[in-house]
Amino acid sequence: MKNVRDIITEAGGPREIAKAAKKSRYKLVAKSVYDWPTIGIPEKHWATIMRLAGVTADELHRANEAVRSRPFRRHARAHAVA
Repeated sequence: MKNVRDIITEAGGPREIAKAAKKSRYKLVAKSVYDWPTIGIPEKHWATIMRLAGVTADELHRANEAVRSRPFRRHARAHAVA
């Protein structure tokens, strides 16, 4: 199964995705794409991603479900309790 990172890579990376999104009605900046491995690929961008990465809606759904079913982590490092 492809994960969100794999799909972003297959689509050409954040810059290519943002460039392609400029041609759609849903604009996007590359910086936002870097959040997708932790929040999932927003459905409004699926058409662009399917075209760029050659993935299906089912593959996107499964990749998003995998991301969204993980426990939310606000920060990568743990905070020490005094």
